[in-house]
Amino acid sequence: FSRNNRAECITLIAIMATGFYLVSEDLVTVGAVSTAALIFHRLFGPIGVLVGMFADIQSAGASLIRMVGVIDTAGEQVRGESPAPQNPTLVLGNVHHTFDQNPVIHDVSLAIKPGEHIAVVGATGAGKSTLALIAAGLLRPTAGRVQLSETAIDDVDPQQLRGSIAMVSQEMHCFRGTVLDNVRMAKPEASDDEILTALATVGDSWIERLPQGMNTMIGDGEFRLTSVETQMLSLARVELANPDLVVLDEATAEAGSDHAQRLERAANAVVEHRASLIVAHRLDQAARADRIIVMEAGAIKESGTHEELRALGGTYEKLWQAWSA
Repeated sequence: FSRNNRAECITLIAIMATGFYLVSEDLVTVGAVSTAALIFHRLFGPIGVLVGMFADIQSAGASLIRMVGVIDTAGEQVRGESPAPQNPTLVLGNVHHTFDQNPVIHDVSLAIKPGEHIAVVGATGAGKSTLALIAAGLLRPTAGRVQLSETAIDDVDPQQLRGSIAMVSQEMHCFRGTVLDNVRMAKPEASDDEILTALATVGDSWIERLPQGMNTMIGDGEFRLTSVETQMLSLARVELANPDLVVLDEATAEAGSDHAQRLERAANAVVEHRASLIVAHRLDQAARADRIIVMEAGAIKESGTHEELRALGGTYEKLWQAWSA
C-alpha cells in the first residue's frame, strides 16, 4: 500500500508538471491536463482493491496452514493410555524448552506435592507462562521429564490428564449458550445442582444482574459478561471439574478492578483443597503460597517461603520492595 501511494504521488506530480509546461506552451488545455490527472488518479482505486484482496488471500492461506498444521500435529501425537494416578505429585525434572532456537526454559526442576501451593514470580519474559503450560501438560518440553508421580505425563490418557490437571489463563472464552451450559462444559454429565454448587463456591452474586439468571444466554451476540464475570465462570468450571492440580496463569489479572476481592476469593476457593501452581502478577498472592519460585531468564533463581526469600535479600526482596512502594 505504501508503494502504491508513493507511485501515485510521484506520477501525479509528474503529470501536473508536464501539464503545466504543455499549457504554458499552449499545446493542450487546462481541461485536458485535469482529465489526464483524474483518470490516472481513479486507476488506483481498483489497484488498491486488488492489493487488499491479495492481503486477504495471504491471511486466509496462513490461517489454512495453521489449521492443517494443528490437524496434522494432533494426528501424529501418540495418545497415552495409562490412568492418571490418584492425588499425584507433579514432577518436572531438568526441563528445557526452546522456541525457534531461542531457549525460554532451561534446567528447571520442580515438584508440586498434593495440596501444596506454589507461586511463580519474575519479570516479563522470564518463562513463567511457558512453565505453566508445561506443568499443565499443554506444551511438551524440548528436553527433560514431566511426570505425575511415577507416570510420564505423555503416557497418561488425555481425558484423564485433563481431569487431573486444569489450567485457567488470563484469556478465557464464553461460548454461546446459557450460564449452566458454559459451566457444564467442564463436566458434561454434571447435574444442575452440581453446577449451582460450583458457582456458589466461587461466588455467584454476579448472576443476579443477568436477565434470566442461570438460564441467560451469553456468548457471541448474546448478553455480554464483564471480564471479571468471565473469569469467575472459568473458575467455576475448574471447581466443577474437580482436578488434583490447578494451574493459574495470571488468572486474577482483573484483580486491579473494583471486583478485586471477589476474584481473589474465588481463586482461593478453587485452590484451597488442591495443589496449585500460580503465576502471580501480584506479590500479595505469592506471599500466601507455601513456596515461591523466582524465575529469571528461563531458570529458577530463588526458591523458598516469603519470609525466607525476604531474608535472603535477593531478587524477590527487590520485587517486594518495589511492589510495596
